[in-house]
Amino acid sequence: MERDFSQRSRYKERREQGLCYDCDEQPLIGYTRCPKHLLRQRVGKHKQYYNYKEQGLCYRCGDKLTIGDFLCSHCSYKSGIEKKKYYQQHQKLEREKAIRRHQSYFSEGRCYRCGAPLIEDEIKYCFACKAIEHKLGITIGRVLKYATAD
Repeated sequence: MERDFSQRSRYKERREQGLCYDCDEQPLIGYTRCPKHLLRQRVGKHKQYYNYKEQGLCYRCGDKLTIGDFLCSHCSYKSGIEKKKYYQQHQKLEREKAIRRHQSYFSEGRCYRCGAPLIEDEIKYCFACKAIEHKLGITIGRVLKYATAD
């Protein structure tokens, strides 16, 4: 039976055995390479980065830069998409966190907006939040919207 020594099969075989991709040593936990080869890979990436920067090329892929930028158009576009995805994910997590906080306030019998003790006859808001609502003559959910509109 012949062994297939293509890169993909070698990688798969060594990964199944729990060995470094480049040698027969144990890799670091969470990595596919041993410390020696992991360091060599990282040093190579740093050299490539500085080499591209010196030549005035995109530091990610080595293509020509767009005017007034440090990335090529493709990497710049890709970076913008990554930032947008991160921002959307971050906003979603913040919303979920706020919902959990408000639910805990409500279940503990505290002000839905700030977490302070409630007014005796009020179901959701403390004295300060109720005063803001009364002073502005609008519901609390819209206070920030109208206060920042000016």
